[in-house]
Amino acid sequence: MMEERVTILIPTHNRGDLVGKTIMNCFKQTYKDFKILIYDDGSTDNTSTIIKKLQLSFPNRIQYLKSKSNHGIGYARHELLKNLSTEFGVWLDSDDYMKIDRLAKCINYLDSNPSVDIVFSYIKRFHEGNKGAFTPTGDEIKIDVSTYDKTNYRSLHSNTACATAFFRKSLQKHEVVPLRYGSEDVLWLWKLLNADIKVGQINEALYFYRSHRERLGIQKMKLNKEDKIPEEIIIHQKIKEYRNG
Repeated sequence: MMEERVTILIPTHNRGDLVGKTIMNCFKQTYKDFKILIYDDGSTDNTSTIIKKLQLSFPNRIQYLKSKSNHGIGYARHELLKNLSTEFGVWLDSDDYMKIDRLAKCINYLDSNPSVDIVFSYIKRFHEGNKGAFTPTGDEIKIDVSTYDKTNYRSLHSNTACATAFFRKSLQKHEVVPLRYGSEDVLWLWKLLNADIKVGQINEALYFYRSHRERLGIQKMKLNKEDKIPEEIIIHQKIKEYRNG
């Protein structure tokens, strides 16, 4: 096996029922020279047991980092990016799947476009039946990078899917802000755009998004108004800092 060029970066928290399926899906990729880095944000279920068993099945392919307490998705992404050691990194949420040629197509895109540092793709939602039946649902969710406006942070909302991003290690210096309840991906992309990072796009669904009630975005909508306000304050404060810095 050649030295890995890609690390699949997986943040997780209490996904013991799904994270094993997500990891196994990674090993179906047509491109084989990758490793997996998982950051467990203080899970209290059987997540660690599942991952440690898979480490025995795939020696030296899965690195597992675990926090003693839960800090939120932004912190998990921050730690994953900080520990990236390969030429490329790619996000994957611990309840989702990838199309089997995702890595191959993204590597080919960046190898063919040396001026581009990060590439996004489309998304397809799916349901998984009790017997593991994979059922795509709805139309493709099209991420249109041509509409991004670095002077308007709001232009990224509802048009950004951090999990579809495949990027060069050089972006490691642009840290993910450790927001607890999400939006860290939107803020990270906003930072990249304002650093004049060139963004690319593959007009194909390479990422499969699992529809279920326990997704972070759905849980975030259940928060009361008082819980949501601090995150918005942090985001706007960070934007002010970057603009003035």
